[in-house]
Amino acid sequence: MIEMNQDEFDALTEYIQKRYGMKLSNKRNLIQCRIQHELERLHLESFLEYVKTVKKDPETEQNLIDLTATNYTYFMRESGQFEYLEHEILQRLRDRENVFRIWSAGCATGEECYTIAITAEECRRRGWKLPKIEITGTDIAKHELTQGEEGKYLPRQLIKVPVDWKMRYFKKDGTVYAVTQLIKDMVRFRYHNLAELQWPDEQYDVIFCRNVIVYMDIQKKKEILQGLYQSLKPGGYLFLGNGEIIRPGHGKWEFLGHSVYQKK
Repeated sequence: MIEMNQDEFDALTEYIQKRYGMKLSNKRNLIQCRIQHELERLHLESFLEYVKTVKKDPETEQNLIDLTATNYTYFMRESGQFEYLEHEILQRLRDRENVFRIWSAGCATGEECYTIAITAEECRRRGWKLPKIEITGTDIAKHELTQGEEGKYLPRQLIKVPVDWKMRYFKKDGTVYAVTQLIKDMVRFRYHNLAELQWPDEQYDVIFCRNVIVYMDIQKKKEILQGLYQSLKPGGYLFLGNGEIIRPGHGKWEFLGHSVYQKK
């Protein structure tokens, strides 16, 4: 096993932080273990050579991000927020005609996107006349986005999914469960790096950006929150992860509880 020295580790983590905003300075062992096989695959003899390769080869850089980005997620994560979405936001959309747009930033493998879609469809089953709902899931890890697009999950990934949801919105496909086409049609996935501070031309009614900025440094958090603010329509809602808060100077927000903020 090739050992990574401190200078090599610093060079790699500083590059990742500059390009993607992620602070990984306390994850040396994790990073070394995860990218060890990359050195073997590329026939490199040191992490210094690897850092140089990452900087000049986009494919190697993307593989690095796929290996190091935090992608922990599951269906119904922080379920109270989906109850808030249903009762405080979707319920007010009855008879609205305009398309309602939701952005899931840092969506990983898509469980959040599909939970949002199923929540909306459950409202329709109760007779609510909701407008067309478009959900966009974005992430920096292309491997995770591919799984989201496929919409196929192992049984253990559906542990939190209610039994009736599993019966209505998933189909057994061999050893996995596939999201039904009805739900998949509500969601689209694409690559987006929040740290590049390039924001969509369209504005959204709701943005989920949960457990993402917690990995950023203070300045990058501020810049991203300002970008999310401009990406929301007036009166739009921002869902953060539990424990993530917006401090003064990051835009004009009203705190609504459940780590939900509304753009003033």
